[in-house]
Amino acid sequence: MNSRGAWLGVFLAAGLLAPMSAFAQTAAAAISLITRQAGTIDDSISNSATKMKTFTRGDASGVLSLYAAEGSASKLVVQLVSLESGDVTEYYFLDSKLIYVVQACENFSTGAHQGSLASCSTISEDRFYLSGGNLVAWLRGTGPGPIKMHEVPAGRGKVAAKLEEITLSASTWMAFAESPLRDFDRFAAERRAGD
Repeated sequence: MNSRGAWLGVFLAAGLLAPMSAFAQTAAAAISLITRQAGTIDDSISNSATKMKTFTRGDASGVLSLYAAEGSASKLVVQLVSLESGDVTEYYFLDSKLIYVVQACENFSTGAHQGSLASCSTISEDRFYLSGGNLVAWLRGTGPGPIKMHEVPAGRGKVAAKLEEITLSASTWMAFAESPLRDFDRFAAERRAGD
């Protein structure tokens, strides 16, 4: 390859890599900002929930807690426990917009044959960072021990579907918090029938 071809290769590579690194820097900045905002919400909420509700969902039972922070910030925590798993989802809102979601799941292996009730076998966690109605980052970690987070490589369709799923989930749980019903499945069925 001649020197002109080599330089052309360097310029092409630089042109292709620059947008990716700019995107990575933008995503990292968004993650940092949203993490700080969620931390501020956590710091400003009181230790007691503004609204707390016990509920059932299938064979699982749960607790929904809504916390009002200073200004227009809030946090909704949904805890759901069955014999097989324990799930906790935290939704963070700023100016009534969803900005951050953490979904953690612990799957239990029952050890009745060993004389124990249950032991945690796997843990998974997903973190969703939202800005301007867009999903700007999705991190996932799994493991039986400490979780190391990594970015989920997602195509445009997968990101759009996940964004729709988590925003629908957040709005459904917020509406359920205001409902007098304590059976989530019945609430969801009535809500679908009303749409």
